[in-house]
Amino acid sequence: MAKTTGIGGIFFRSHDTSALAGWYEKHLGVTELWNREAGLTVFAPFKQTSTYFPADKQWMINFRVDDLDGMMAQLRAAGIAVETRPEEWDAPETGRFAHSRPRRQSDRTLGAFGATAPIKIILLSRQTLAVCPVSALTPRKIGSGKSTMAKRKIAVIGVGKIAQDQHLPVIDRSEDFELAATVSTCGVGHNGLPVFKTPAELYEALPDVSLVSICTPPGIRHQYVREALEAGKDVMMEKPPTTTISELDDLVAYAGRLGRVLYQTWHSQYNAAVDRTCDIPAESGVKSVRIDWRESVRKWHPGRDWVWEPGGFGVCDPGINAMSIFTKVMPFPVFVESSKLTFPANRQTPVDVEIAFKSGQLHKPSLSAGFNWLEESGEIWTIRFETMAGDVLKLENGGRTLRVNDELVLQHGDEEYGLMYERFATLLDRHETDVDAAPLRMMADVFLLGARVNGPDFEW
Repeated sequence: MAKTTGIGGIFFRSHDTSALAGWYEKHLGVTELWNREAGLTVFAPFKQTSTYFPADKQWMINFRVDDLDGMMAQLRAAGIAVETRPEEWDAPETGRFAHSRPRRQSDRTLGAFGATAPIKIILLSRQTLAVCPVSALTPRKIGSGKSTMAKRKIAVIGVGKIAQDQHLPVIDRSEDFELAATVSTCGVGHNGLPVFKTPAELYEALPDVSLVSICTPPGIRHQYVREALEAGKDVMMEKPPTTTISELDDLVAYAGRLGRVLYQTWHSQYNAAVDRTCDIPAESGVKSVRIDWRESVRKWHPGRDWVWEPGGFGVCDPGINAMSIFTKVMPFPVFVESSKLTFPANRQTPVDVEIAFKSGQLHKPSLSAGFNWLEESGEIWTIRFETMAGDVLKLENGGRTLRVNDELVLQHGDEEYGLMYERFATLLDRHETDVDAAPLRMMADVFLLGARVNGPDFEW
């Protein structure tokens, strides 16, 4: 019978094919028409639960090299980090191994060296070297295995629950950032560092701190971000970015005029299970989607009356997390068709929302969402997809768990904020702005098309 005689080509997508091809040719000697030396090729599937390479990577390429030590020296001379673990990776029957990892494995837009089909590359021979240049954007310079780049000093403005639970601990662990100060009207500090009542006091006292992460309620975000940009700072914003679309548009334009980096975060998008989900509806089509996003306001915003004031979003504050996943994953444009917003009779923002969506698809998929803020039995953060092929996908736990036909495909811990700060570091390296307004625009449509229903009073 006829059979294959080898691999005829390996293909993957990139935002800049010339730059990525140049990277391979310069550092690895791999050209588009590559005449390889004969040798063994291992072709083997891994179990879905394997931890041998990152769970969000679906395939891996191994390269053989003729001189491992020489290749490692060559990469290191180019500022590309290389890691070896002889006692763990090397074996007589397989050879020596070394891994070179990208600086930003989390980068989702991937820029010049980006590939939408993520790859981990292992340079392999009887002496083996592993490399990941596909998502290597600005490889970390190394000496003794750690970055020689000085950490960037950053201040956190607004020290509420999300800053204390996520931002500050992530900065403490970061290889890229070092906390310089906090700004808190309540005087909340961290690790004995300076605390200021207003951003203006921070800028006057510590003019060399060029980065701020603004974690305030959205009602004052526009003012604070504009002040930071005007003071010459690069800015990272918590979600929701602003209370109105026009405010966000103004900040993007203002940052552009001043030449500053502006980064709008959507933490729920930074999950490997979400990235994996993107591929399936694009390939198999969408028959239906149902979003159920339910949690307790008393747990997540205890005593925070601002969430019930105009511009506070109400249950749409957590609901916009679902929208950020929905707008990222859907393979075609989706629009709000109708919505029903239930307001506590004594409050100004909704506690329960039901939404129907529409699209231009001829088969008219069924698309809906429900948000509720009085769920006391535990968080329900689930998006259920049914494909045209009949498969059922469930994104659970806010995007950290993916099941297909009730079989667990991918599950991981909470790395969202760590990946967001890595993304910010990449944007600073490139001096680029990243603002995705789609979730906010979608939520604005929910309010514009919303039928108001009065419900029972809410008391803490």
